[in-house]
Amino acid sequence: MCFSLMNEVKSNVSFEQNGMVSDICITITTLGESVIVAYSLHTVTEAPQEARSDYNHSRVYRNKQYYVSKRHEPFNLAKMKGRCKELGEYLVQVDDKDEHFRVADIVRSAGGFRPFDTGMTDKGSGGHFYNYNDKTPAKYLRWRWFQPDNWYGENCVTIWRTGLNDRGCGKRCRYICEVPR
Repeated sequence: MCFSLMNEVKSNVSFEQNGMVSDICITITTLGESVIVAYSLHTVTEAPQEARSDYNHSRVYRNKQYYVSKRHEPFNLAKMKGRCKELGEYLVQVDDKDEHFRVADIVRSAGGFRPFDTGMTDKGSGGHFYNYNDKTPAKYLRWRWFQPDNWYGENCVTIWRTGLNDRGCGKRCRYICEVPR
């Protein structure tokens, strides 16, 4: 996990080798005329290959690992939550600005201009968005321009490379799972 303080530059790099995913955090700190370079390495065992076959673009960020589904299919919150749970994961829920931009980077690398479903919804809550996984209020919502608009009763939240959008839950889409490490 990388933390940032004043006068620090940090970089996070993830890589996979022999079924293990490693996350290296390199921090460069300046103190007057001195420069301190530090690093940390975190390694986790990936989910079994048979469980991962429906996913690609595995990425590690902070203390979470993200998997992107390969297939576009009608999005059903309960069904996709179950699929993520098979991997010991849950549907992605964005907790802060840094995580939002990291997930947006994953979206960019995995599909560019298409949306990806998240675990956030306002279904049955009258416009109050929450995390479907644990029913807690959504912590960070960085909407695209003129969103959310609830156009024809949109209740699910998708993430695009440019921000969040409310969307009909049954529309075909890929989705993102996350697992705490």
